[in-house]
Amino acid sequence: MSNSIPSPASGEPNRLILVLLIVFAGLFVYAPVFHGDWLWDDDSEVTEHAALRTLPGLIDIWAAKGSPDYLPVKSTVQWTFYRFFGPDPTAWHLLNLALHLCAAFLIWRLFQRLGIPHPWVGALIWAVHPFAVCSVAWISELKNTLSLPLYLLACLRFIDFCETKRKKDLFVAWAFFLASLLSKSSGVMLPFVLLLYIWWRHAGAAPERLDGPMPSGGLSRREEFRGRITTAFALVVRALLVTVPFFLTSLAVGLLTIYLQKIRAIGPENLPLGGLFQRFVLSGEATWFYLYKSILPFQLLPNYPRWNLESPGLLPLLAWPALLAVGGYCWFHRRGWGRHALLGLGFFLVNIIPVLGFVRMSYMRITWVSDHLAYLSLVGVVGLVTAGCSWIFHDIEPKLRPFFLGVGTALLMVFAVSAHQYSSVFTSEEVMWKYTLLSNPDAWQAHSRLARVLGLRGQHGVAGYHVAQSVRLRPDLPETHHNYAAVLMAKGEIDQGIAEYRKAIAMAPYADVFKMNMANACVRVGRYAEAEEIFQELLKKHPEHPLILNNYGGVLFHEGRLTESVRYFRKTLEINANMPHARENLELVLSLIASGGAPAPPGSTPATINLLDSEVPLQISQPHAGFIK
Repeated sequence: MSNSIPSPASGEPNRLILVLLIVFAGLFVYAPVFHGDWLWDDDSEVTEHAALRTLPGLIDIWAAKGSPDYLPVKSTVQWTFYRFFGPDPTAWHLLNLALHLCAAFLIWRLFQRLGIPHPWVGALIWAVHPFAVCSVAWISELKNTLSLPLYLLACLRFIDFCETKRKKDLFVAWAFFLASLLSKSSGVMLPFVLLLYIWWRHAGAAPERLDGPMPSGGLSRREEFRGRITTAFALVVRALLVTVPFFLTSLAVGLLTIYLQKIRAIGPENLPLGGLFQRFVLSGEATWFYLYKSILPFQLLPNYPRWNLESPGLLPLLAWPALLAVGGYCWFHRRGWGRHALLGLGFFLVNIIPVLGFVRMSYMRITWVSDHLAYLSLVGVVGLVTAGCSWIFHDIEPKLRPFFLGVGTALLMVFAVSAHQYSSVFTSEEVMWKYTLLSNPDAWQAHSRLARVLGLRGQHGVAGYHVAQSVRLRPDLPETHHNYAAVLMAKGEIDQGIAEYRKAIAMAPYADVFKMNMANACVRVGRYAEAEEIFQELLKKHPEHPLILNNYGGVLFHEGRLTESVRYFRKTLEINANMPHARENLELVLSLIASGGAPAPPGSTPATINLLDSEVPLQISQPHAGFIK
């Protein structure tokens, strides 16, 4: 094997043909989701994201109101796209795919700038890689598909700066980096990647300066060694100086993300990450998991089983020593192929560090690892594979090259078909969660979300089974009790349902959404005094919230306080003239007052006041992130 990346061979296919091949490959892979439903938290990202619907909402986006993360660039793109396409899931799926393919073409350009032969192969691998399906097929992960192209543009402009030394290129690279972080903060490790690139570039450009033999002058070996150290030190200083803006930006955004995760996304919940030993085990296992799935992306799941961190066994303990051994072996061969391997492997490892468990993330309340967390890091593995295949192709006997091309083509087709089949899992929540439970029957959120789907369909018996499983698996989570309460209420088991609501509220007194739904349940069974007490507490915190105002008006109506209820219905309509049923409630009460009538007992007549639920009964994920998810 040669010591450097081989030069590109002549006879490359026509560029237009390659572009069309990549586009059609992407369309084939993601065709199943084009007419799929909204999934998981797509509602809070798009369909129920109030800020997307109004001009003032754009101001709220940049002012960080009501969101567990500060991603204003991503949200601005959503706000703009909503202006043209509204809540049409097909359009949003196409947007995700377009951005994914944009990243593919930027990867093509990046690999070309790094001297990797046949860089289009890397773009094609990226377009059909099954490990990327979760990020592209799940509309909420627009943050992934948007932030990566911006990240890659930052890398390309930094390469321009290293070649031209123009400050403009450095500034543009920094601007793209900032935009990437404000789309998703997963790219905070870019400054370390830039240092790695500077090392790779210098080590390849002039290795004889630091590692070559002593020149035939009069310098002693001690003087030569000092010269090498001085040169290396100067290079390090220059590298640090040009990356200072990136480090400062990364630090600011990283600290903000950690703060928002703690305050808004996680809240007082205690994530079961354990101590230093458990995190050491988790990080090692997670690194190998992501590396393995990046190379062999099969048996993928939307929700993976959790590993046992308390009694991990021998292999997880060897994860980090094995990684250090691989890195050391590459470093030993750094004058040849090891330099390129360290660049690709380093890109992967550096970018995967933030999601390994060292920093608490709200997603770890569900599971330890997820495909979408490795979307950025996957670029490094694709680069390694592309460069490695080029080496093999150029080193093997010419008569064996057709066979090698055939095997490579077959593997790409396997990837494409596998990714196509896996993307069909993301067509609906029912399909996705049933698929998950086949391989991970202890996935508490899969049970909870599937129960929601079945409950909305009126299949309360089956829904009750799944939500009971979620309570069994995570009795420490208030939302599982809240969801169980919703199913029990739907089945007519009122006392048990209200008891579960009480458990949820006791565990999460900060979750006003739980209190809202319990108050509604109390109204439906005639416990007006209890409901009134809850609504009065909520109004102290949210005096202008139309849902609370409307429902409190409903309590007053059922207590016979018609004149007071009119005031609250009118205030509801002043705040939101389009509030469902609020106008009908007002007209009903006014007609009763005019006729001298009195409110009917709850449920005894169609002319009962309409209560407005704070959300779809079972749809609750992170109540501490806001009053309405």
